Amino acid sequence: CRVCRVQVGRVMEDGDRAVCAGDLQALRRVAHNLKTALAMLGQEQAVQAARATEEHAAQSAAAAAQAGWEQLSLQVRTFVAQGG
Repeated sequence: CRVCRVQVGRVMEDGDRAVCAGDLQALRRVAHNLKTALAMLGQEQAVQAARATEEHAAQSAAAAAQAGWEQLSLQVRTFVAQGG
């Protein structure tokens, strides 16, 4: 639905801002929220990427969290582009 896509777009922007600012706690929250939503949508691979990003951010592993975000972001944007 259009509203869902707008909301996902906002969440993705929040994640991008968190990465750019080096705000690992904000990135952790974004990844956690995406993990929950993606699980409901049955996107298990993206759930795993969100979980890894969330864990890296919680452990203050900045490089790993950023790499996780890049992977997660690609998966979510691909899913949305395919009409998900």
